[in-house]
Amino acid sequence: MRPTRLVVLLALLVAPTLPAAAATTVLDAMTGALPANGCLPSAQPVVFLGPFCDAPSCPPGSVVSPSDCPGLVTAWVEQTGIAGVPAGVSRRVAVDGGTVDAGVSARIDPVSAVTVFDEGPVVRGLMSLEYFPAPGSAWRLDLAALGAVSVHAELAGEISATAPVHARLVLTNYDDAGSDATCEGMATAPGTLVFPISSFTVSPGFDFSSVAQVELVLFDCDPCGAPVQPRQYTLGPLVFDSDVATTARASSWGRLKATYR
Repeated sequence: MRPTRLVVLLALLVAPTLPAAAATTVLDAMTGALPANGCLPSAQPVVFLGPFCDAPSCPPGSVVSPSDCPGLVTAWVEQTGIAGVPAGVSRRVAVDGGTVDAGVSARIDPVSAVTVFDEGPVVRGLMSLEYFPAPGSAWRLDLAALGAVSVHAELAGEISATAPVHARLVLTNYDDAGSDATCEGMATAPGTLVFPISSFTVSPGFDFSSVAQVELVLFDCDPCGAPVQPRQYTLGPLVFDSDVATTARASSWGRLKATYR
């Protein structure tokens, strides 16, 4: 069972605070668009829950709801063979608004290399991005060998102290216990969101050298005391940062093992 202790991030760190000599491993460059949504006449590449304006503005455009498309899932999509994501990795993008009639949507803009999250008045807006082995793939992420020291992504848009974005990053092993490591925090302004490896809460048996699933969840509040006002914010590429000096020294392996255990 996952530990319940909350690990608070260094809320937002600007890019210059990242290690000057860092190497990076990009998990998602945000250059692979979502597939066309079959519920929409325009076939826009989005996922949505609740009423969705299928045009630049409504009216004159038409508002579409999931109930208009019985049998189709509109709130999440799973892909493989995605531009900007390592070979052998599947990605699942999902949204939620706390109720079935909440107006939330997400799309990936390959030109700007961001995921765009839009929410109307919702009970609790949420967007998740999950990465795991594609069918037939044995993909694993070895953070120990990479000398990973942090994970980061850029947040932009309508984010403030009164309209924060909560973040949770979960790394999971595919073992019998489903061992994982979790880091949580809150962004109160646009900037670089950083998850230091040293700040993760690690469950018994978790192995940083065999990460089989990475899930990033962004949400409005925990819990929400009142409906959240409409807003839009974006998420940039999801990147693992490595300490080049550490990875270059064979003698550092023992220290890495101690850090990651």
